[in-house]
Amino acid sequence: MPVSSNHAPTPFRRAARFVAVLAWCALIYAASDRPDLRVSSDDLIDFVLRKAAHVVVFGVLLVLVERAVRRARAATTASVSVAWVSTFAYACSDEWHQTFVRGRVGHPRDVMIDMIGATTAAVIVMLLARRPAAAAPSPEPELVP
Repeated sequence: MPVSSNHAPTPFRRAARFVAVLAWCALIYAASDRPDLRVSSDDLIDFVLRKAAHVVVFGVLLVLVERAVRRARAATTASVSVAWVSTFAYACSDEWHQTFVRGRVGHPRDVMIDMIGATTAAVIVMLLARRPAAAAPSPEPELVP
């Protein structure tokens, strides 16, 4: 199968990437819809683990969105920017959603924590996109008898 010069994903692969974003958002929504997400009886450990989960979950969301909107093989400033803004919008909507859940509160601090994860992921994606492509292995020389 010929590969286009810009290495754009096939329509099926692009659709699958958007489905992955929607599935991840559904997972976040389901977690936010639970009234109590305590992971430890120790308040400090519980706080640290829940905030670390914010960082990781929204970092993953940024990566998934970036891959879904990317049009070429490597990430670009545009695809990472769209992913960052989309992740920020979802983080805000997630906190707003929590204001309707009994036992939960939406807090701007959590959006900032979410965006620490998203920004960290964005930097990593951009650094990986800027590294030189691995050289293709050269064909084995033919031995002439």
